[in-house]
Amino acid sequence: MKTILRITLLNGAMHELQAHPINLDHHSVSLQELQKEFGTTLFLKKTHPNLNTLIDATQASDSVVLYIDEKEAKLKGASYIVNPGNASFVLQTIEENILILPLPISFKLQEIEFINPINQ
Repeated sequence: MKTILRITLLNGAMHELQAHPINLDHHSVSLQELQKEFGTTLFLKKTHPNLNTLIDATQASDSVVLYIDEKEAKLKGASYIVNPGNASFVLQTIEENILILPLPISFKLQEIEFINPINQ
């Protein structure tokens, strides 16, 4: 079952999207493999005991990675994945809730006020 997330912008506009929820029970994951299996909109939740998660973004689809504070429903930070070639690319993060959206997105990151999962 997909998770529905509501992104509320500072101007009050709302965007609802469906993301495939994935529990990360291992500290390292291949984003390309996840995108092939589940699609390009993913909601990753860290369930492994390690401090860091490594997201191998080599040959993954161009995306924006949003790090979410689930308790406050706030955007904590973001990264871009843009793969013009076959170079290796890895993200390392301590964040526990990660939303991956395909580029382009229809809003500016600095306009995000809240990100709330509607169903889980």
